[in-house]
Amino acid sequence: MKKFFVALAICLSTMQLASCYPNIENNPCITKDMKKKMEPYLLPIYHPAKPILDRLFANGRVTQNADTLAEAGFITVSVRPFSFCMVVKHPDLPGYLLKIYLDSESRIKLRKEGWEWLVLRCEGAAKVRDIIRQQNLKHFSVPDKWLYPLPAVAGKCAQPVVLLVTDMNLVSQEETDQVWKTKVTPELLRELYHVLRVGGASCHVGWNIPYTKKGQFSCIDTEHPDRRPNFKAVKQYLSEEMALEWDKIVKKNANKKEKFVKKKAKKN
Repeated sequence: MKKFFVALAICLSTMQLASCYPNIENNPCITKDMKKKMEPYLLPIYHPAKPILDRLFANGRVTQNADTLAEAGFITVSVRPFSFCMVVKHPDLPGYLLKIYLDSESRIKLRKEGWEWLVLRCEGAAKVRDIIRQQNLKHFSVPDKWLYPLPAVAGKCAQPVVLLVTDMNLVSQEETDQVWKTKVTPELLRELYHVLRVGGASCHVGWNIPYTKKGQFSCIDTEHPDRRPNFKAVKQYLSEEMALEWDKIVKKNANKKEKFVKKKAKKN
């Protein structure tokens, strides 16, 4: 055990994390290109959830299908009909959720494998987190998201990673809808504009930016970090008064952008 931690420390010191991270090196399901894309978002070695995940996934192929997942003690929170992934929780991981693609899942969304979507979710979350910090936003949050590599499967390739996310303690969908309709302010909408403009969060805010028990809106849908915002989609979730306010904010910022582009063009 001591030799393992010494080797790990040397590996980390040389910044070759993906090459020495458990379940990645010599994993036939993970190529060099995959390692490179996964590396920034790997669950930290010393994260308190890691030994729990190691134990939960140590015995057999837990993600083989829905039955093996349930046998390992995972509880299904939801099955996402468009992304084909499962959202699950486990009693030994309070405060966290997992997003998992089963080995038995053969459907592929937009020609991207499941692991690619999990990487994009991490990338999008990091982008939203940056804009929240840069703009000092008060009304919005985003879950932490990390990749956890699964043990390799002998003789075949299967889903290589799962996604660990912080449980944001969301209120019911009905309460979220009510909050978007009745408690939104111009200040909140100005913050929302920043999140959608550069953060890559979904403009279908009622479903993808739900309200939390902490009193913030959480950007849980981050799998399209480079999406172009459809600002008009926001209005259906707002009161008539706030929908008009939203139009003003979008128009004002569009005018600013147009003036900036023209000014830049003149300099060139």
